[in-house]
Amino acid sequence: MKHSPLPFFAGQHRQERLGARTVFSPLPVMTNVPPVRRADWLTQKHPHYIELGGAGGSLFQTQILYSVWVLGLLIFAGMFWGPPGNGMSNGQGWAGVWTGLYEEVWIGANQWAMEFSWENLLGTILLLGTMPGLALFLTVKILREHQQQLRRVLPFRFHRQRREVMLSRWDKRTKRTEVRIFPWEEMCAMVGEGSAVSVSGVMTMASLFFGINSDERPGQFWSGMNVGTLSKEVGAGEWEMIRRYMEEGPEAIDEPAPVTFDGMIEEFCREQKIPRSAFS
Repeated sequence: MKHSPLPFFAGQHRQERLGARTVFSPLPVMTNVPPVRRADWLTQKHPHYIELGGAGGSLFQTQILYSVWVLGLLIFAGMFWGPPGNGMSNGQGWAGVWTGLYEEVWIGANQWAMEFSWENLLGTILLLGTMPGLALFLTVKILREHQQQLRRVLPFRFHRQRREVMLSRWDKRTKRTEVRIFPWEEMCAMVGEGSAVSVSGVMTMASLFFGINSDERPGQFWSGMNVGTLSKEVGAGEWEMIRRYMEEGPEAIDEPAPVTFDGMIEEFCREQKIPRSAFS
């Protein structure tokens, strides 16, 4: 029995109240949108194939995590130090925290003594350890899940010579990575845009999706990739980059963006025409 294809076709457009969707493929057609020369998730470029996904975009994700960590550290430091008379340490840093572990105890007529308080120590540990510990847990959890995803799913490979696309997915039941090859003409691609309205303003988000129809579950995608874009036009330009490569060749796109900090330094030195040793 031959399953019906997905209900999408190139040129299809759907406009909703707070969003819109435009389909570029199957049967990829020219979008008349200027293509981008490269994208963060373009990881490999060769004369006969390109690879998308994998470690692509990891540098930006690492920068985001680093920025969030630094911001959280600054906020915590401000709460920890605080001005004199305020903050957890009364403006005295660790000395103020240590002083706060002692409390005055009445021992007789007009006689007071400073005694160590285990309750204050427990409260200090909870105050100083909960937020940094939670931030560390979330950061490690995100990095671990990202590393697991990189090991489980291979980059999507677009082979222009064979006009085929290799996709993969992680099978939770068998605990194995499945790999399949599909014709280029069957690749489904679309860009969507949605808006969220609130009393403070309107926020618009867009994304580019491309995937393959599932033979086992008609009407659903066997595997796909969803990447965030600045707008529908940018998403269309990123898809046009893939289509231009498949139809015109490797000269239609630039080399992949670096995925490491050392790669960024090498690219900067190459563009500025300076030796690597000249970079501070």
